[in-house]
Amino acid sequence: MKTILRSAAVGLLIGLAYLAWVAVSRHNADVEFQRQAAENERARYRRPVPAGTALKITQFYASAQETAPGRSVLVCFGVENARSVRIEPPIEQLIPLPVKCFPFAPRRTTTLKLVAEGDHGGEATASLTVKVR
Repeated sequence: MKTILRSAAVGLLIGLAYLAWVAVSRHNADVEFQRQAAENERARYRRPVPAGTALKITQFYASAQETAPGRSVLVCFGVENARSVRIEPPIEQLIPLPVKCFPFAPRRTTTLKLVAEGDHGGEATASLTVKVR
């Protein structure tokens, strides 16, 4: 009887170990798939930048300078010759585009900073403040 219980316990442990391995493998495959999908999305918007072209923020503005708490304004930006672009504080994941707008609903007065990075390490910044009253 003890031999049967030991064999069953060993079989159960092997089965649990296998299930754990399958779960971890699937999780890792899912994470890699999501990483690759995000990279493919970024690659769609990359374009070669000719040498000597200047990094430039062409526009960065809000549709209204003042809003009520929780009401949305449109924040728009545009960049030229940028490798990457981000906004601080991070409210939206951005990609370098000539024109892009997105909704922003601040709860309090907020200053946004747009940072564009060029291929050769250069950086351009712009900021705007949306007041909440």
